[in-house]
Amino acid sequence: MQHLGYLEFGEIRRVAQRTIEQPHIFANNLSIRRATAELQVAEDFQQVCRILTAAFESNDFDGFELRTEFPASRGFHIVEVSEPPRLRWRKAGAFVSPEFGNTWSLNLDLITSGKHCGSLLMFRGYVNRDLQLDINLLTSAFATNLANALQRTSVQNVEFLPSTQDAALVPAQAG
Repeated sequence: MQHLGYLEFGEIRRVAQRTIEQPHIFANNLSIRRATAELQVAEDFQQVCRILTAAFESNDFDGFELRTEFPASRGFHIVEVSEPPRLRWRKAGAFVSPEFGNTWSLNLDLITSGKHCGSLLMFRGYVNRDLQLDINLLTSAFATNLANALQRTSVQNVEFLPSTQDAALVPAQAG
């Protein structure tokens, strides 16, 4: 029947295969849900990194790159940070990289309070197996919680200076 070109039979086969693979999908989805909850209470960038690494170690993506950006202004001038924190992670034994062209990728823009605070690029090598993960989990609460965690933890990595120096506020020096 598949040789006759009935697309409906191909879709029925795909649904049957997903049913067989349901335990793997369940485990992958659960790791993203756990990470989503843990990101709500992450206290520093290192903790965000540990949460992401744990979530992606057991799923079907081969790696990810977290790129952070700090907001341009919060009423103060931001002292330039040499390089915003980044995290690049790849599964052990995975010989894939976006630079080599042997992967496909999914990029999530991380936005909180209407401001772009970074992006998460997830990549996977071209294989003959379906992705065993509900993408909707990544694009909804996970992305929002990651953006909020980056915003919350970025304050620790930035030094603020007053935007103007008022002469009346400069401390007097003892003579």
